[in-house]
Amino acid sequence: MSYLTKGYYIKLVLLSVTTVLLLIPLGGYAGHHLKFLAAALIYFGFILFFLNKTSSAKETFFVFLIFALPPAILYFPLHISDFAGTRLSMISTAGHFIGILFGTVTHLASKKLKVILTVILLACSLWIAFTGNTLWLHKINYGTFTGNVRYSMPAALNGHTQTVKVFSPAHYQNKILLLDFWHTRCEICFEKFPVLEELYSKYKYDTSILIIAVNKPLMSDSIGEAFALLKKKNYSFPILIPAIDTLPELFDVTGYPTTFLIDKTGTVIFKGDLEKAKNKLHTLLQ
Repeated sequence: MSYLTKGYYIKLVLLSVTTVLLLIPLGGYAGHHLKFLAAALIYFGFILFFLNKTSSAKETFFVFLIFALPPAILYFPLHISDFAGTRLSMISTAGHFIGILFGTVTHLASKKLKVILTVILLACSLWIAFTGNTLWLHKINYGTFTGNVRYSMPAALNGHTQTVKVFSPAHYQNKILLLDFWHTRCEICFEKFPVLEELYSKYKYDTSILIIAVNKPLMSDSIGEAFALLKKKNYSFPILIPAIDTLPELFDVTGYPTTFLIDKTGTVIFKGDLEKAKNKLHTLLQ
């Protein structure tokens, strides 16, 4: 027996629209990974519950549309018109449709298969919400999911540091390089510096490794500001002020901080987050 009267359909539309609107703030407050998880599970539950009340393929199709159209109408135009600007939220957008599709397929499946599909949805949703989202963020920020790359060092390092007036390639010949690109107005850079200081302290007596923070000079910087800021915070790692201001651009740095690992042959083998670079360095040394 079907419960889906005209009034019931109206209530479903209101529920669908309300659900979309209530989930929107979750991406900003809790993060898009948690919004993805919530959307996938909520829509999965809704679809299973309401499809069980249908008695025909037509009613099943209408219920599917009622829940799929509001997020599609809201999010698809945003992603199409500003793909680059909305990449961060694509994970959470996908949660709506993964929940709807899994719910629909699970409804149509056999009793045994329903259990298997539910477990798959839970496992995939948890993986995407945490591991998958981390990989996606790394791709957005650094152009690679894992950070592993392989290409020749795009430019030589020339400039000066706190202690070296003329820094040149001779200072890092036959060394493993860890370069952390930063600038003086980058709050996240300063949040990462304790990790960089820890790494430097651990390897500063290892002559096969050079760890250095490469500063991107800004028009607003005063002379020596980069050195003064880090000295004030008692950081001891070397800071390179490059001879050319466009050195980060030559390394294709599009966001700060960005960390590179370069092997002794001058091959860039990692580009990405400092913590991942730290793990990569430990693996490389082992």
